[in-house]
Amino acid sequence: MSLRIAYLIDAPTVEDARFLRKLLDGPYDPTLILFHSPSPEVSAFLGQFPTLRILWHPYPIAPPTQRPRFLGPWRRGLATWRAVEDLRADLRALRPGLLHAGWVQTCGAVAALSGFRPIVLMPWGSDILLWPKAHHRERWFAQIALRAADAVTCDAEAVSRVIRTLCPIPDHRFCIFPWGIELNRFHPGLRDPSLRRFWGFGESFVLIMTRSFEPVYGVEHFLQAFALLHRRHPHVRAVLVGGGSLESRLKAESERLGMGEFIRFSGRVPNHEMGRWVASADLYVSSSLSDGTSLSLLEAMASGLPAVVTDLPANREWVVEGLNGMLVPAGSPAVFADACSRLVQDPALGVEMGRRNLALARERADWDRNFARCAALYERLAGGGRRGERHGVRPKLSSAEAPAVA
Repeated sequence: MSLRIAYLIDAPTVEDARFLRKLLDGPYDPTLILFHSPSPEVSAFLGQFPTLRILWHPYPIAPPTQRPRFLGPWRRGLATWRAVEDLRADLRALRPGLLHAGWVQTCGAVAALSGFRPIVLMPWGSDILLWPKAHHRERWFAQIALRAADAVTCDAEAVSRVIRTLCPIPDHRFCIFPWGIELNRFHPGLRDPSLRRFWGFGESFVLIMTRSFEPVYGVEHFLQAFALLHRRHPHVRAVLVGGGSLESRLKAESERLGMGEFIRFSGRVPNHEMGRWVASADLYVSSSLSDGTSLSLLEAMASGLPAVVTDLPANREWVVEGLNGMLVPAGSPAVFADACSRLVQDPALGVEMGRRNLALARERADWDRNFARCAALYERLAGGGRRGERHGVRPKLSSAEAPAVA
């Protein structure tokens, strides 16, 4: 009999699509439970899964930008409690074998307050690395979710260490593995000279960044670094793939720096095209200020590119300075430009780094292989749960246990 899984999210992503494809292809009976306002992006995401059972609650439980200060505490509390009631009703109807939930402070907290067990909690990065620092309320919501979880998946050892500062989770409740990428969608063979001509960059040395245009990714620091780099190497160009709340500001900054004709803002690229875009560049860059295991980095590694990324704990789990890439301090445009300049000046070094990255991606970033650990976790939890606790939805919480609204 198929294991029935309720997969709870509040903002569909490419990574969620990877999980859902695996569930649909495996011995599972998944249901997507979604809390999000209607939008073309959500409709396009759901259109990928014509056979997937979907329960869509068309209201948000978090602000679209994932920045909690935009959601007042009263509205946050009411939305959370409404979501808890709707989720309980869904779970009573579905009777799944387990509930998979993430982002921690939104879906994770709603899952915890529903009383259902067992729960697999999936932190995403900023919900652990940034949100608990932003407000004591976010730390409290995170602790509610972490304490209730029967298992916590984690994509980096660095993130697991921060989780333990929030909640003393024992080792047996952790499942640490990089989510990985679909290697058939990202590989050097997808390099496409016609795409480089489409960019208008021809034989130039092309840097590519595939991060959202949001504050956490520090894209403005990269623009400053690129201006410095271009003064030394006029043949370098950059492609910035993505979108976000800072897009117009970043484009204006590019023009202000005099780099407008040398940087292409491509907008969002469909995931099935992304492999071709990444493989057609010469160097991957990321100026992020915070990160777990970056799937954008893994995609670039699988495409055979060298990498210049910020020196963050999770990045150190993948990039060794001078061996398969360069690590630079966050928010340091001059140092970032120096690191890129070294690879522009020495293309052979970049090729060798790319070769090492390709081997590492095939060894450690294969989603087909890595998902097996998640599958084993599902089977273990569905077969037992915590000692002394039953599966299913518990009685409603008392008023003392209800989420605070102030």
